[in-house]
Amino acid sequence: MEKDAFKELDKIRPLVIEKLRDIPATRNSDTLLYLTILKDYYKHMGKRCDQEDFLNDLNDLIRFAPNKSSISRVKRRIQNDDKIFEPSATVKEYRETRQSDFSEWATS
Repeated sequence: MEKDAFKELDKIRPLVIEKLRDIPATRNSDTLLYLTILKDYYKHMGKRCDQEDFLNDLNDLIRFAPNKSSISRVKRRIQNDDKIFEPSATVKEYRETRQSDFSEWATS
């Protein structure tokens, strides 16, 4: 990853922390976290969603907001390295099982 990409991750870290802190359900779902961040960016774009312009607005929003992969990486670092805003026990156990299954699959 290029150094500029790390700068992007550092830039969105406070936003990810804010969402993880304020909306506990985002700790269990990258998709929900991503959607809440997109919602904030959409508000700041000064646009309102109507059916005719929705796809154009969505395209603009996806280009303007941080991408889902970056948000997921930052969330993972906050939860795994900083040990804050961790997922529920059920989700944590599910992720550990999935990681174990993936590791087993990758080495078979």
